[in-house]
Amino acid sequence: MTPSFTLQSTTDFATWAAAQGATNSIVDSTHIEWRLPRPADPQLFFRALAVFSTNDLDGDGLPLIAETGLGTNPNLGDTDMDGFSDGAEVLAGTDPLDIMSFPMSSGVPLASFTDSVSTAVEGHGGHSLTVTFDRPASGTLHYQVNPRSTAVPGIDYQALSGTVAITGSTAQILIVPINDLTNRSDRTLTIDLVEMTGYRIGVGSFHAVRLVEDDTYWNGVLKDKYAERNFRLLLNRSNNVTQACFVAGEGLDGLPMLDTTAPGTSISEGIIPAECHEAQVSADSTTLFSLLSPELSAGNNVGIFAGNVSLARTFQLAAMTANTNHLISSNIIVGTYTERIGITNTSASYLDQTNTGSFVLVRELPTQVSVTNGAALPPLP
Repeated sequence: MTPSFTLQSTTDFATWAAAQGATNSIVDSTHIEWRLPRPADPQLFFRALAVFSTNDLDGDGLPLIAETGLGTNPNLGDTDMDGFSDGAEVLAGTDPLDIMSFPMSSGVPLASFTDSVSTAVEGHGGHSLTVTFDRPASGTLHYQVNPRSTAVPGIDYQALSGTVAITGSTAQILIVPINDLTNRSDRTLTIDLVEMTGYRIGVGSFHAVRLVEDDTYWNGVLKDKYAERNFRLLLNRSNNVTQACFVAGEGLDGLPMLDTTAPGTSISEGIIPAECHEAQVSADSTTLFSLLSPELSAGNNVGIFAGNVSLARTFQLAAMTANTNHLISSNIIVGTYTERIGITNTSASYLDQTNTGSFVLVRELPTQVSVTNGAALPPLP
């Protein structure tokens, strides 16, 4: 059985035409050599087709040996029942075993995400993913959450329906991060488009969303004319509510221990005693930041007051954008502080001291997560 061969060319994979001037010769039983004039368009794609003429039980244009190799039904002219014979699909380059793949499928709208990665910040409202179609479409777009996603529905984001209405040439999938008061590492939510009747999906069939926390630790520095001192602050934000804690100690400050064989040690203990000391938040906005620490132990059983007097320290941190030397942004806050040291629960005495200076808070940025295809995610806003 000797097949005849034809060479076709295209620029878009949708429409194929015979390559003009192409000739071939059979080198051996496993090789065929093609020769053709240099094409005017240097960006052509080519494919070679073999046409057999032999036993064809179902009249679809494919001989029995071809049907066996393709896995099509030799007794059924249209194996996938899409309205096109197996032979017509082979000539058109579509899959005779896939009902969604057929010669006229190029007339079906093609759906793709406009971008493959994006960032959604907790507390910043909904995050919309845009799916575009190469021509006007209608009906419903189907999608699903990839099981490799690290984000959890109901905890990290509001549960998704899996469908969204198509409007004109676009569809919008809304991702709503859940805004809570829990500090967690960043997570990834990957959405895959699902091909259904009425549209096809293109190369951009998935999108990875980086879900970024607004609850996080901040590295703080107090500076006056004599020294600089470090501290840690935990800010949890949800729906215009802010909880603040001055933190220090193992398991509370988000920092590694000095020695993993010595539980209880931490590199953050200093002016802030171990534990989480809840602060009073007066303002936390884009123009004003103000909080007051509770009374923090400032030492006892030392010096001339040993065993008799416990000293307490409080910090008042304030920043407002109206001040020249103040700054409030999503990742850094600069302002002034007032520090008071005195006898515990005593508002004023000859032992009270007040110190002022400037403070800097820098948001601790988490390690950037990765997505399964190795694409880099965009930086934090």
